[in-house]
Amino acid sequence: MRWFAVLFVASMCAPDIRAQGRALPAREFLTKLEEARAAIRFEDRLRTHEAALDAILESDAAALEAVLVLWNQSDEFYQRNVFARMAWTCLAQIDTIRALKLLENAGNEEAFNEGAREVWAEIARTDPARAYIAAQSFAPKREDQHERKWLVQHIMQAVGGTWFRATGLATLKRLPTLSHPDLMATAVFHGCVSEAKTAEQKIALLDRFCGDEKPVIEENHIKSPDFCEELVESAALADLPGTRAWIEKRFPPGTKRPSNRERDWHIEHARRALFRVWKEQDALEAADWFITQQHRDEGSDSAHAMYLCALALAGEDLEELPAALAWMEKQARPQDRVSALVNFLDDDFGDHVVLRQSRQTIAAWLAKRPMAEREAVVLAAAKEYIRLQSKDDFLPTVFPNVAKQREMGGRLEKITGSPSDYAGNSFMLRAFDLPPVRNKTIVVSVEEANHSRELARLHELARTAVDPSKRREGLEALKWMKSASPDEIRPVLLARLQNHEMDWFSEDLLSAWVLQDWRACEAFAMNAPFSVEKRDGMLIHIFCEAAELHPDAVLARLRELLQSKVLVQAALDRSASFSRVSWKTIYYGDMITHSLARGLLRQGDMQAFTTIQTLPVGWQGGPLEVLGENFTTVECGSTVLDHLERQENAERQRHPDVAWAFDYEVRPVLGRLTSISPEDAVKWLEARPEKLGEHDDMNSLVHRVHSVWRESDPKAADAWMERLRREHPARKADPAVPVRRGDAAPLQPRR
Repeated sequence: MRWFAVLFVASMCAPDIRAQGRALPAREFLTKLEEARAAIRFEDRLRTHEAALDAILESDAAALEAVLVLWNQSDEFYQRNVFARMAWTCLAQIDTIRALKLLENAGNEEAFNEGAREVWAEIARTDPARAYIAAQSFAPKREDQHERKWLVQHIMQAVGGTWFRATGLATLKRLPTLSHPDLMATAVFHGCVSEAKTAEQKIALLDRFCGDEKPVIEENHIKSPDFCEELVESAALADLPGTRAWIEKRFPPGTKRPSNRERDWHIEHARRALFRVWKEQDALEAADWFITQQHRDEGSDSAHAMYLCALALAGEDLEELPAALAWMEKQARPQDRVSALVNFLDDDFGDHVVLRQSRQTIAAWLAKRPMAEREAVVLAAAKEYIRLQSKDDFLPTVFPNVAKQREMGGRLEKITGSPSDYAGNSFMLRAFDLPPVRNKTIVVSVEEANHSRELARLHELARTAVDPSKRREGLEALKWMKSASPDEIRPVLLARLQNHEMDWFSEDLLSAWVLQDWRACEAFAMNAPFSVEKRDGMLIHIFCEAAELHPDAVLARLRELLQSKVLVQAALDRSASFSRVSWKTIYYGDMITHSLARGLLRQGDMQAFTTIQTLPVGWQGGPLEVLGENFTTVECGSTVLDHLERQENAERQRHPDVAWAFDYEVRPVLGRLTSISPEDAVKWLEARPEKLGEHDDMNSLVHRVHSVWRESDPKAADAWMERLRREHPARKADPAVPVRRGDAAPLQPRR
C-alpha cells in the first residue's frame, strides 16, 4: 500500500476560469518558478515574482500538471519552493480530482508532502470535514516522521480557520474531540487565531491559550517564538482596557511566576506585551501599572520590569533619562534599581554617543545617592564586564574623593581583569556612531498615513499570501515603489517608521529609493527623526543595497565615514557574522562588506580580489568568503587559495600552539574551483601531499574535490580517488574549527 494511501472521491470541481494564453513549456515554466524562489534583491523579486505568478495564473490545468510532473521527477530544481506550492493551489482550485491523482504519482515523500499540504489546505477551505479525514490518514505512526507531522498540522490549520469562520468560538469545544489532539489541537487553534477579528474573540482565544484545559496549546519556538505576546498585543490593540482587565483577573497583581517551566512564563509575557502596547499611548501610566503587577521577592521578574519601564520613560535615545531616574527613585526595591542601571550602562553595542551621554547623566545622578548604592551599581556593572574605570570621568564623578576612586578602581580591576582580557563581540556593535536627533516630530497627512497602511497591506500579501491571485495583487505595492519618486517615498516611509521598527516593507521602500539616488537616501537616514538604533538599521540596509550597484562609490564613502569616525570599523569585521538570531530583525555591519564583494564581482573576479586586499584587515574575511564562492576563473580561484594558505602560515607563526582550521575556509573555494576546472583543483591539492591521505574523511579537501568532480565526470573522479587510496595511507583531517592544543573547548574561527 502506498504511503499516501487514501484518495477520496472528489467533489464537483470549480470551472476553469484561467486565461487561455499560450502555454509555456514545462521546463521554461519551472525555471521561472525557480528564479522567483531564488530572487533576493528588490528589483529581482519584482521581476521574477511577477513573471512566475503570471505564468501560474494564466495556465490551465494541463499546463500546471505538466510543470508539476516535471517538478516531481527532476532533481535540478529545489523541492521546497513556495511558487511550486502556489501552482499546486491553483491546480486544486481548477481541478481537484486532477490534483489528487497527480499526488498519487508523486516521485518521493518530500514531493508528496509539499503538494499535499497545499491541495488539502485548499480543499479544507470549502470542505473541512473531508480535509480532516485526510489529515487523520496522514498522521505519523512514529515519532521521527516530522514531515508527516508538519503536513497534518498545515492541513488542520486550514481546517481550523474554516471551522472558526463558520462557528466562531464554539470551535474551541472541538479540540478535545479531535482524533489526534496532541498533534492537531495547536494547529486548529492557530487557524482560529488567524480568523479572529473582534476583541472579544481575541481575548477568549488568549484565555484558552493560557489555561490548563486539555489539550494544551503548545508553542512553536521556531515559527512563533513570541506567540503569547503576539496574542496579547493583538487583543490590546483591539481593546486595551478589556485586555488589561483579563490580565489582572487571570494573573492578579503581585502574582509570582511559579517556575521556569514554559507555560509559567505566560504571566510575564502577557504583562510585558500589554505594557509594550500601552506605553505608546502613555508611558508613565503604563510603567506605574507594569511595576505594580510584579512580585517583589528575590528571584522575581521585577528587576527586568523596572528596566523596561525606565527605558520607556527615558525615550528611544534616552533623552528623558533624568525623568526615568527620578521615577526609579520612588520604587521600593533598591536591588531592582541597581539591576536596571547596569542595563543602562551595558556597552555590548559599542561605546556610542547615546551611551556616553547617558553614562554621564547616570554618573551625576549616582553622585547624589548613598555610598552603598553607588558601590552596588559599580560592582554589579563590573561583574557584567562593563569596565567603568576606563569610561570618561565616570568614577571621578560618582566618587569625588580621590582615595575612594583608587579603592574602587582596584576592586574593579580584580573583577574585570585587564582591558585585553575581555573584548565585546563585533556582531553586536552599531555600525554608525550617530548623535541623537533632538526634534523627532513627524508630520504626515492623514492621506499619506492611509496610503502607507494600504501599501503595507499589499506588501504583506506579496510576501506571505499562499493564494497566487492575492500575491499577484500584492505586487502592486512593489510596482508603486519602483515607479515612485523620492518625494513620494519619503512620507510613506516616515508614516511607517513612526510606529514600527524596520521591517520588510521599510526595507523595500529604502531599496526603491536607493535605485534612484542612494546618496540622498543616505542623507535622509542620517538625520531622520528616529532613534539612533532605527537609523543605524536604515543605513546598513542602504549601504548594502547601494554596494551591489555602485561598489566603488560606496567604498569611497565608507572610507570617508571611517575617517570622520561616524562609521565603527570593528562593526564591519568578519566576526560580526557569527551568532545570528534568525527570527529577529537585527542589522549587522558585516552585511555591508558582503554586498560590497558582490558588487565588485561584477567588475571581474581578479579586480574584486585586488580591491578586497585594500580593505582593512578585519573587513576582508567576509568579502573573501563571497569571492571564494562566486569566482568564475581558474586564475582567481588559485589566487584566493594561495592567499588563504599564506594567511594560515602567518597565523601558525604568530600562534604556534593553535591548530588552525585551514580546511574550514579552503573547502568551499576548492569546491568552486573543481566545478570550473577539476584538473586545476587536483593540481593545487596534489601539490600539498600532506592532505592526500585524508580521503576517508567526509570533511576533508580530498572528499570535497571528489564529490564536486563526480557531478560532472564520475568515472574520472572515482579513478582519481582509487589512486589516492592506493598511494597514500589514510589519515585524519584537521579539526573543523581551530582548537588550542590541550584544550577541550574549540576557539572561535579567526577573523
